[in-house]
Amino acid sequence: MGSRRSGLLGMAALGIAIATTLAGCSDGTPGSDRTPVMASSPSPAAKMSADQKAALSDKRVSYDEYLDGWNRYVACEADAGYTVTKTDETNQVIMGQVPDGAVRSGVDARCYDAEFAQIDTIWQVSREDTSPQANAFRECLEAHDVKPAKTERKMIEQLESNGIDRDACRDRYMP
Repeated sequence: MGSRRSGLLGMAALGIAIATTLAGCSDGTPGSDRTPVMASSPSPAAKMSADQKAALSDKRVSYDEYLDGWNRYVACEADAGYTVTKTDETNQVIMGQVPDGAVRSGVDARCYDAEFAQIDTIWQVSREDTSPQANAFRECLEAHDVKPAKTERKMIEQLESNGIDRDACRDRYMP
């Protein structure tokens, strides 16, 4: 089995708290060696690499730093004998698949925490207002004659205060 590291954190449901868990759930494909997994939050005791610390030194993350962090994470997994596969990139957020063995052995958590976790979190939060979900909420609000707010969080408040179902918006307007 394998695992998928998701690029979308679902910040709407979690607010600012970035506390997703690493879990292996079967994708239901017979004989599949890959399983979907949400991006893990870094463990408090995680040992961050010098490269990740340097990228975070200005408390901002550029796209180049994001890509460098991803590449270090993939290389760390490869050094341990595992192959991470990039499956998609939407809104400059990478999604990938990780072998279950890397997750079960702890290699995935070690590599992710050391090379990419903090960079990934900061980058994804910075992309939140331009995410496919935010764009769907924007279109949905406009379709209901509501002028959309600038941030996804505020758009969610608008949806709720106008009695508009978020799931229906995602279903209708997300690609």
